[in-house]
Amino acid sequence: MTYIKPIKYLFAYGSLINSESRNYSISRRNGRPARLIGYKRGWFLQDPDEQVSGLGIIPFPDSACNGVLFEINNEDVSKLDTRELPHGYQRVCLDKAQLILLETGSAPETSFWAYLVSKAGIPDSECPIIQSYLDVVIAGCLEIGQEFAEEFINTTFSWEGKWINDRIEPRYQRAMGGSISASKIDSILQKNVPEAMQHRREI
Repeated sequence: MTYIKPIKYLFAYGSLINSESRNYSISRRNGRPARLIGYKRGWFLQDPDEQVSGLGIIPFPDSACNGVLFEINNEDVSKLDTRELPHGYQRVCLDKAQLILLETGSAPETSFWAYLVSKAGIPDSECPIIQSYLDVVIAGCLEIGQEFAEEFINTTFSWEGKWINDRIEPRYQRAMGGSISASKIDSILQKNVPEAMQHRREI
């Protein structure tokens, strides 16, 4: 018989950082700020069906990215797999030694899971970065704090790819309702990725 490790925790590094976005799929799951060691985050996932680029992580020595860790059960796993797997992610079990919690409290005494991409791409005209998706992620980071949001930006790669501002007609189906102002998000982006911001295009 093959032993399957229990699925108790998930590390989220993109839209699932945002509590409202998590609640679209699972409810009442509090995220604990954390940092994943040995993985690089970027705009790596190209989804031609949705015509967008999404955030993904790949194994990469001497790299790290921030996110949140939250508890899940079997029902949550089914819902999240339905949400993530069709778009090109794969769920992978990671070792607890790769995780650093950014708040007081001990790390879980078990392995945890994350959704990875198998192949890293670059945003292009067919699959650009879309602002409505990015707004959800940064709003989630700001639930924790501005320093956390800036760490997200500075540990994310491929900002130089195609980037469009779709706030007027959001492409992202879980676009935020305005709890964080667009001007605040833009000011944080301008501070941390000013050159990339110059190439963002309005639609």
